[in-house]
Amino acid sequence: MITQAVGEQWHDGRVVEEGPGIRATLLHADFEELLDGGGTGHALPFDALADLATSRGRVLLQAPAGSGKTSLLLALVKAENDAWQGHYLDLGRLDAGEREWFRTADTAEEWLWSRLSKNRTRPAFVCVDSLDEIPIEQGQNVLDAIDSLTSSRPDWSVIVADRPGRRRIRPTRWALVTLPALEVSEVEKATGVRDAPHWLQLPYFVNRWRYGGGTNPAQVIAVSAQSAMTPDEMDRVGLGALRTWQLSDNSDWIRKGLSPDLIDRMMKSGLMSTTQEGQPFLHVLVHGYFAARAVSTDRELWTKPTFEALTFKGATFDALGMLLTMIQDEDVDRLVRQVDDWNFYAAAFLLAEDHDSGERTSEWLSSALLLLLGVRRLSPVPSTRLQVEDSLRLHAGPLAAEVLQAGNEADLVGLARQCAINNVWWDRWLSIYERMGDDVVDYELDALSDQDSVLAWTAANVLLRQSLDDAARRRIADLMDRGADAASRWRAVHVLGGGADVATASMLLERFHKDQSIWVQTGALRSLILVASRLPESTERTEIFAELADKSRELLANPKFLREVERSTQVSPVPDDWPVAVGVLIEELWAHSATIEEQDRWRRLSAGLRTRWSGLSHLGTL
Repeated sequence: MITQAVGEQWHDGRVVEEGPGIRATLLHADFEELLDGGGTGHALPFDALADLATSRGRVLLQAPAGSGKTSLLLALVKAENDAWQGHYLDLGRLDAGEREWFRTADTAEEWLWSRLSKNRTRPAFVCVDSLDEIPIEQGQNVLDAIDSLTSSRPDWSVIVADRPGRRRIRPTRWALVTLPALEVSEVEKATGVRDAPHWLQLPYFVNRWRYGGGTNPAQVIAVSAQSAMTPDEMDRVGLGALRTWQLSDNSDWIRKGLSPDLIDRMMKSGLMSTTQEGQPFLHVLVHGYFAARAVSTDRELWTKPTFEALTFKGATFDALGMLLTMIQDEDVDRLVRQVDDWNFYAAAFLLAEDHDSGERTSEWLSSALLLLLGVRRLSPVPSTRLQVEDSLRLHAGPLAAEVLQAGNEADLVGLARQCAINNVWWDRWLSIYERMGDDVVDYELDALSDQDSVLAWTAANVLLRQSLDDAARRRIADLMDRGADAASRWRAVHVLGGGADVATASMLLERFHKDQSIWVQTGALRSLILVASRLPESTERTEIFAELADKSRELLANPKFLREVERSTQVSPVPDDWPVAVGVLIEELWAHSATIEEQDRWRRLSAGLRTRWSGLSHLGTL
């Protein structure tokens, strides 16, 4: 949806006439400052934000769902003046066909230019909403396209709205801005609630309070739904909401299957949009509520494809958080485990949400997952370390804080041993975890293919940090070659990433070429690059990257592979010849790139490796 003239009446997330109005934003120096609670930074009043955008060309506005980002963007567009012409673009309301343009940065730039350059007589002031409502890879392509557009067209100014989280941008070119939460005194005045929880400090939920309260975001939305709809109607809409996300279909077919009376009731209760254009729900949180409701009643839907649909392939976890609050206590551990088996960052988010809302996850499972994050924090890949640290800070519980301060493996084992947990499962998990730094024993190797994925991944991360003898290496190689399930093979290639010899590198290279699972291939590629960084001879290292260079077209065909090359080659520490060795691969990726933008991507990586510029603030997301 693109508008140049914005209407005067917007509901809830768009207009806040009964609650807090447009607030000052905060300008941040880097992602560390923005993600550290978001309360620090330089205050920017409304007019100053527009000035910042026109002077810098690019602004990334990050804040949680319900913070008022859409209200702010629409107000900026509505305030257009003689100096510029405003455009509003909501990525969340585009259909699957239009989103196909975002498959590369080059096609995304072509699409943006064709849509926003028509009938323009003044400099363009573009507000792009809902970056987090498209998959991460597409979102990154949109950011790269905007970076290119504003570089070549100084009469363009762009503000992009997103959820909090690291993106692969250059802070020297982008301004980072957030919307702070409301003061608890403001919330109490509007709702009567004292010491409001963090989610109620978001304007969206303050505005919805007039429909009825609740103890969590899902309940607040449920009150509105229950007052307007029967349970059967809620179930039907829930299945439609989930299907819409599963199919990436915003064609508004949900509305066509509902009676005019139900649509009217949903509109009056602030659930459905009055516009016929695109996404039928008034706010993405409402859509997330109904989709999560459908998933909450059917455990068979607790699978990777469903989780990817609920989160736009990992771009935002709000719907998962609502799902957590809808299920029974006895199902909480199962959900957390299922999510962890798909994406351990998403599981960390659930643990943080659970910590804030009542800690229904069992102590042994939550403690094990937090301590496992601590091991991953010791990764030699900087982007992994950063994202794990962000997850631990988000949790803010005492064990998470201690894990964040742990300096090495011994510290983590000490924390695990201090946990006073009397549970059989915990005892088994601890017997694996505390072996970091010791010799390999058979039950660690057995655990690699355990049906309990938490135990299996714990074993993989412990074995990664142990010296493997020939017998252990043969067992892991056998699992990598003959493992019946992709998860076991993935864990095997992960363990081999701790090696430092040509034989291990050769095994990983072969697995990358022949495995049928994209996750195993990506894991093998990552481990191969890590092994290459430890090889004793420069010639051996160069040969490894020459082998990968021969597969440059295969790498270029898969965005996951390319992202892994970018992340893992920034490993630390590295030998002095690292830029030269990796350069063999980069040269081939550059030569076979289809666009100038793709070539620039590899030029930047090459320059970064040569100048060691890959500091923490430059690193992007998974």
